[in-house]
Amino acid sequence: MEVTVCNPNKARSVRHSLSQRCYAANISGADYYVSLDFNAFNGKAYGAEIFAVSPKGKAFRAAILSRICELGFRNRGVKNGRKYYVIKHTSMPAVILEGCFADNKEDMERLDLDKMAQAISQGILQMRKQASSFDPTQKKSA
Repeated sequence: MEVTVCNPNKARSVRHSLSQRCYAANISGADYYVSLDFNAFNGKAYGAEIFAVSPKGKAFRAAILSRICELGFRNRGVKNGRKYYVIKHTSMPAVILEGCFADNKEDMERLDLDKMAQAISQGILQMRKQASSFDPTQKKSA
C-alpha cells in the first residue's frame, strides 16, 4: 500500500488548504482519500466516527471503523459526509475518520498511534480485498 501525504506546507485560508489537499489527491492517482482527524467537543464525548458519501466510501468506512473499535473505542457510527469539502472535491472515494476525542481523558489513555495506524491500514486492506474478490460480471453457479 502506498500513502500520499496531501497536507500543504502553506495556505492562505482553510478553504485554500482543503483545495490543495484535494488537488494533491486527485493528481496522485490514489484509489482512496482518507483524512485522519481527531474530534474535540466538551471533554465528555468519546469514540470514533467516520464520514463518507459514495457507496464505495460507505463500504470503506465500515471496514476501517470496525477495526478501530476493536481497539476499545466506542463506535459512534458511520455518518453522511456530503457537507465536507474534501469528500465533495476528490475524484476517488473519500472518508474522514475521526479517530477519537482529543479532549476526552479515556480516549487519550486508550490511544496508541501505532495501533490506530495498524487498524486503519488493516481496514483499508480488508476493504480492498473484498472489492477485488467481487466481480459483478461473473455469474454465480448454482
